[in-house]
Amino acid sequence: MEVDEKMCLPMYSQFPESTFGWRRKSLNFTGMTKEEIKAAATSDDVPLTFEDFEANGKHCKSGLAFQNGTYLNGTEAVCTDAVKIMQDGKVLTGAENYKCDPTDNEKPCEIYYTEN
Repeated sequence: MEVDEKMCLPMYSQFPESTFGWRRKSLNFTGMTKEEIKAAATSDDVPLTFEDFEANGKHCKSGLAFQNGTYLNGTEAVCTDAVKIMQDGKVLTGAENYKCDPTDNEKPCEIYYTEN
Protein backbone atom coordinates (compact mmCIF):
# COMPACT_ATOMS: atom_id res chain seq x y z
CA MET A 1 0.00 0.00 0.00
CA GLU A 2 1.32 3.45 -0.94
CA VAL A 3 1.61 6.36 1.47
CA ASP A 4 -1.50 8.56 1.18
CA GLU A 5 -3.38 5.76 -0.59
CA LYS A 6 -7.01 5.65 0.52
CA MET A 7 -8.94 2.42 0.96
CA CYS A 8 -11.68 1.05 3.17
CA LEU A 9 -10.39 -1.09 6.03
CA PRO A 10 -12.52 -3.99 7.21
CA MET A 11 -13.36 -3.78 10.90
CA TYR A 12 -10.94 -5.54 13.28
CA SER A 13 -8.66 -6.51 10.37
CA GLN A 14 -5.31 -4.84 11.09
CA PHE A 15 -2.46 -6.47 12.98
CA PRO A 16 -0.37 -4.79 15.72
CA GLU A 17 1.97 -2.09 14.37
CA SER A 18 -0.29 -1.51 11.33
CA THR A 19 -0.75 2.19 10.63
CA PHE A 20 -3.55 4.20 9.06
CA GLY A 21 -4.92 7.73 9.22
CA TRP A 22 -6.18 8.82 12.66
CA ARG A 23 -9.79 9.95 12.51
CA ARG A 24 -11.17 12.51 14.95
CA LYS A 25 -14.67 11.13 15.43
CA SER A 26 -15.47 13.90 17.90
CA LEU A 27 -15.10 16.66 15.28
CA ASN A 28 -17.75 17.71 12.77
CA PHE A 29 -16.12 18.90 9.54
CA THR A 30 -19.34 19.67 7.65
CA GLY A 31 -19.03 22.85 5.58
CA MET A 32 -15.32 23.37 6.38
CA THR A 33 -12.55 23.99 3.86
CA LYS A 34 -9.51 21.66 3.68
CA GLU A 35 -7.44 24.25 5.52
CA GLU A 36 -10.05 24.59 8.29
CA ILE A 37 -10.31 20.80 8.63
CA LYS A 38 -6.54 20.42 8.94
CA ALA A 39 -6.36 23.22 11.52
CA ALA A 40 -9.20 21.70 13.59
CA ALA A 41 -7.89 18.13 13.33
CA THR A 42 -4.45 19.10 14.65
CA SER A 43 -5.54 21.65 17.25
CA ASP A 44 -4.39 21.24 20.85
CA ASP A 45 -7.63 22.97 21.90
CA VAL A 46 -9.85 19.96 21.13
CA PRO A 47 -9.24 17.03 23.52
CA LEU A 48 -9.31 13.43 22.34
CA THR A 49 -12.44 11.54 23.34
CA PHE A 50 -13.37 7.93 24.03
CA GLU A 51 -15.21 7.98 20.69
CA ASP A 52 -11.96 8.87 18.88
CA PHE A 53 -10.17 5.85 20.35
CA GLU A 54 -13.19 3.59 19.80
CA ALA A 55 -13.57 4.61 16.12
CA ASN A 56 -9.87 4.08 15.34
CA GLY A 57 -9.55 0.89 17.40
CA LYS A 58 -12.31 -0.77 15.34
CA HIS A 59 -9.81 -1.20 12.53
CA CYS A 60 -7.40 -3.25 14.70
CA LYS A 61 -7.68 -6.95 15.54
CA SER A 62 -7.18 -6.09 19.22
CA GLY A 63 -9.64 -3.19 19.17
CA LEU A 64 -6.84 -0.91 20.43
CA ALA A 65 -5.17 1.93 18.53
CA PHE A 66 -3.23 4.94 19.74
CA GLN A 67 -2.50 8.24 18.05
CA ASN A 68 1.12 8.37 16.90
CA GLY A 69 2.94 11.70 17.13
CA THR A 70 2.81 14.71 19.37
CA TYR A 71 -0.28 14.77 21.58
CA LEU A 72 -3.27 15.76 19.44
CA ASN A 73 -1.07 16.62 16.46
CA GLY A 74 -0.58 13.04 15.33
CA THR A 75 -2.36 12.12 12.14
CA GLU A 76 -1.43 8.45 12.20
CA ALA A 77 -3.13 5.65 14.13
CA VAL A 78 -1.13 2.59 15.20
CA CYS A 79 -2.71 -0.74 16.14
CA THR A 80 -1.41 -2.23 19.37
CA ASP A 81 -2.04 -5.00 21.90
CA ALA A 82 -2.72 -4.68 25.61
CA VAL A 83 0.24 -5.88 27.66
CA LYS A 84 -1.64 -5.74 30.97
CA ILE A 85 -4.91 -4.57 32.47
CA MET A 86 -5.05 -3.32 36.05
CA GLN A 87 -7.51 -1.96 38.59
CA ASP A 88 -6.74 -0.73 42.11
CA GLY A 89 -3.09 -1.81 41.77
CA LYS A 90 -4.05 -5.40 40.88
CA VAL A 91 -3.10 -7.00 37.55
CA LEU A 92 -6.20 -8.63 36.06
CA THR A 93 -5.77 -11.97 34.28
CA GLY A 94 -7.38 -13.88 31.46
CA ALA A 95 -8.54 -16.48 33.98
CA GLU A 96 -10.74 -13.69 35.42
CA ASN A 97 -11.70 -12.52 31.90
CA TYR A 98 -9.85 -9.30 32.77
CA LYS A 99 -12.90 -8.36 34.86
CA CYS A 100 -12.72 -4.67 35.58
CA ASP A 101 -15.43 -2.53 37.21
CA PRO A 102 -15.75 0.52 34.95
CA THR A 103 -18.32 2.11 37.27
CA ASP A 104 -15.81 2.71 40.09
CA ASN A 105 -14.38 6.15 39.27
CA GLU A 106 -12.16 6.04 42.35
CA LYS A 107 -10.41 2.92 40.98
CA PRO A 108 -10.30 3.28 37.19
CA CYS A 109 -9.48 0.43 34.83
CA GLU A 110 -6.00 0.88 33.37
CA ILE A 111 -5.02 -0.63 30.01
CA TYR A 112 -1.30 -0.70 29.26
CA TYR A 113 -0.16 -1.10 25.67
CA THR A 114 3.12 -1.10 23.81
CA GLU A 115 4.24 1.86 21.73
CA ASN A 116 6.44 0.34 19.05
